Amino acid sequence: MNQVIFKRVAILSLSEKKAFTFNFSEGLNFIHGTNDTGKSSLIKSLYFCLGGDLRLDDSWKKQEIITKLTLAYQDEIINFIRKSSYFVVTVHKNGVKKSEKIFSKVSELTSEIQNLFGFNLLLALKKNKETIIANPASYYFPFYIDQDDGWSNVLDSFNGLKMYVDWQKNALQYHSGIKPKEYYALNGEQKILALKISELEQEAELIRKTKLRFEKYFENISFDIDVNFYLNKIDYFIKQCEELEQQERAYRLKAMNLYSRRNILSDLIFSIENERADSSGNTSEEDDISFALKKYDINKNKVALFSQKASLYDEKSKVDEQLMTIRSKLLEHAEMSDHIKSMLNNVHGNFSIKEIIDSEAYKSAALAFEEQLSEIREKINALALEKAVLDTKIKTFNNVKRTRIINDYFLSMLNRAQVKLHLPITEKGGVINYKALTTGKTGSRSPRAIFAYHYALLMTIKKYSTLPILPIVIDSPKQQDLDDELTEQLIQFCLDDLAEVSQVIIGAVKPEKNMVGYHSINLVKKFSLLQPEAFSEVYQEVVPQFNAMFRHLN
Repeated sequence: MNQVIFKRVAILSLSEKKAFTFNFSEGLNFIHGTNDTGKSSLIKSLYFCLGGDLRLDDSWKKQEIITKLTLAYQDEIINFIRKSSYFVVTVHKNGVKKSEKIFSKVSELTSEIQNLFGFNLLLALKKNKETIIANPASYYFPFYIDQDDGWSNVLDSFNGLKMYVDWQKNALQYHSGIKPKEYYALNGEQKILALKISELEQEAELIRKTKLRFEKYFENISFDIDVNFYLNKIDYFIKQCEELEQQERAYRLKAMNLYSRRNILSDLIFSIENERADSSGNTSEEDDISFALKKYDINKNKVALFSQKASLYDEKSKVDEQLMTIRSKLLEHAEMSDHIKSMLNNVHGNFSIKEIIDSEAYKSAALAFEEQLSEIREKINALALEKAVLDTKIKTFNNVKRTRIINDYFLSMLNRAQVKLHLPITEKGGVINYKALTTGKTGSRSPRAIFAYHYALLMTIKKYSTLPILPIVIDSPKQQDLDDELTEQLIQFCLDDLAEVSQVIIGAVKPEKNMVGYHSINLVKKFSLLQPEAFSEVYQEVVPQFNAMFRHLN
């Protein structure tokens, strides 16, 4: 049978250093306990450990609870460990560890539930219409009735499902087989494609509006300027200016050297002429022989210097001529530079730099707009083609005949439960008519009607769904002061009929007489579900593994 069985639960309180364990039978299990004995906390812990968020007491949350739930599915043993929003999932096959993973939130656990059990219901979020794999509670909800809300509002035992669009309708069609998982997989793809197309259409509309605003801004600008012609002219003028600057620097350097040489020559000539004047003015006579010799050497040098004077004058004259030539060249360069500036001004006079920029911006932007719109149109067409193919495939799952057959079977199972629970027979109704079938009942009829609906839904799931059947967990079926006779009939219905569907775990205030002999636990101590003597064993079983995986996560 394609069925999941709960094998064992272990609960640990780190703050109180207490623990609890319980082994389930594969058939019926009864958990007895009056208020404040921990019965509901134990029952809630089962699907909570699997990622189904439930309404837990604040006092329970403050105890740093770690829960471990062991499941058997096909030939695998699966352990779930949960602490707050963290999960460790370990899979063993034939005694060998197959996988071990840690998840930091329920949304991450969703993919593991999909891998383990094939659950892949896709639902759309209300806030942004994004289609995602539904969280685990949308898999568990037919199998669990919580005493807080499950008996007053059908299908309302879990938190976090109202964030989806029409989650009840879609989930019920998925579970019952009216719309198989292939339909929802395709439907999810279809919604994703539709969302992508919508986003692309919005993007295209934004580009079109931007293009219109852009064209309006440029409507008074002439865009027939041959920009390349003017740019080539400017490039030529700039090149000419660069060449003139290089030549001018060379001339100025040469001029500096010539001026330096000219100054040297002028100093030499000046020295020679001054030496001659000094020499002609000296008439003193010297009698000392050494002085006469020294004077002889000086006069000899003077003669040599006077002989160079003519050549120095010639060299100075040539330097002056070269300087004149350089001055002339620099003047020519200045005239050329002014001419180039004049031509640049003429070019600038024909058009402004802003006009060039506007012209080029308009041409580039107009081309970019068209390219973007063309690209978006191509993407939309491709996605539309994909969507058309999906539409055709989806239509094959809208099987009216199959829907009628499944709803007829559901109604027959509902009538069966109504008879045994002493409720009026319903002549019409289908899987998705959960509100009409369960509301408007007074007294004890309301919870019995909800119970009958769950039974009919579970029987339909068992017959038509391809998903594995999960354990049925019911907290306190004796609701609204149900009398002893009706309570006995309800429990007997669980023993005879509900047990046909799957493993059953029922919480009750006290043992009824027809519960005797079945696997059970009786909780009698107030506020004492967890016991200190079990702490050490459960701690060693759970905490080292969780901590090792937690360190790996970080």
